[in-house]
Amino acid sequence: MRILPRLLPLLSALCLAGACTDSLCGCTLGPMLHITPDSLLDSATVGSTTPRVMTIEVMNEGGGELRWRAIIKHASPWLSMAPDTGTAGVTPAPQLHANPTGLAVGSYRDTVVVEDASGTGSLQVPVEFRIHQ
Repeated sequence: MRILPRLLPLLSALCLAGACTDSLCGCTLGPMLHITPDSLLDSATVGSTTPRVMTIEVMNEGGGELRWRAIIKHASPWLSMAPDTGTAGVTPAPQLHANPTGLAVGSYRDTVVVEDASGTGSLQVPVEFRIHQ
């Protein structure tokens, strides 16, 4: 590919910002956090005591190693998670346990925040847990 000399400063800036592809300017991308699904929903019958398990997959869509950490934003007592730190592609996926014990009929919400441990970005996964008759 032929690059006009006047475009080199722009391409260099894009590369430093991690906004280019290898085919565009020949730079290597650093880690890029990606999670799936983008939201979680589960339910249980009122009076049940068996926790429901939901999983968030943490992936690296860039290069290098991506270390991550995750928190339950509002620390809801009905929701727990393990593991809460790891390395994408190495550590098992975080599993959330929604515990219906003692919850009344209704919808319960919180958010899981997963961030790149190097501080370059974070993503949020809304969680809804419905208790029904």
